Amino acid sequence: MSDTAEPVPKQRTDVYHRERAIMERRAATKAHDVRARAAHLELAYQHDLAQAIAWHRADLTFDPAATLRVGTGADQTPSQASGGGRSTDAKST
Repeated sequence: MSDTAEPVPKQRTDVYHRERAIMERRAATKAHDVRARAAHLELAYQHDLAQAIAWHRADLTFDPAATLRVGTGADQTPSQASGGGRSTDAKST
């Protein structure tokens, strides 16, 4: 009998760690011993950190050219890009 867990696919590591953190918190609420409760909460904390690392790594491998750039007009509605319908010229009447 093997105690090793099956490998987690790379694209699903964040979901795996999120689910494990939730399960550890549920186990902590059911634990009667204070030390067992603390151990479950520590494991939940470690899974939260692993999830954050997985998200960070996903951000590093994300193609920045595909994201919208602030200030280029690509992330604005047509009325915002044209100045909101207001004239930018200072006309005196």
